[in-house]
Amino acid sequence: PRTDDAPLQGAVDYKVAFPLFDRAVVSEFARIVGSLKAAGVSVTLVLVPFSPMVASCKVRNSCVAMTVMETKIHALAEQLKVAVLGSYQPTPFRLSDRDYRDALHLRGDRFAHVFVSPQTSTRDAVTADRPSAQKL
Repeated sequence: PRTDDAPLQGAVDYKVAFPLFDRAVVSEFARIVGSLKAAGVSVTLVLVPFSPMVASCKVRNSCVAMTVMETKIHALAEQLKVAVLGSYQPTPFRLSDRDYRDALHLRGDRFAHVFVSPQTSTRDAVTADRPSAQKL
């Protein structure tokens, strides 16, 4: 039977497993970013917002995972002195479910809405500039 949550059926815990990050993988990632920066490459970490449907916490563990990972990514970016563009949260960008192809994929024409604005360069700029945003 189709419900309002039909797009989420079968998505419970989709790719969400604990622990959410592996210290060895984080260390390797940091090493790679350091190597890129040493070679003169400008590195920006990009977070694409999940749909409001996913962010509504109807998928078990999704909100915990988004919060933990976004916080970890910002801490790592600060440590590595690299920028973070975007957020996993759709609220700062005033996105609705209509902006997504499905529960997980932002429509191609909506990327500019999220990533072109200069306010999206850091989490603090996003949350300070958009009153409806919630800080993690």
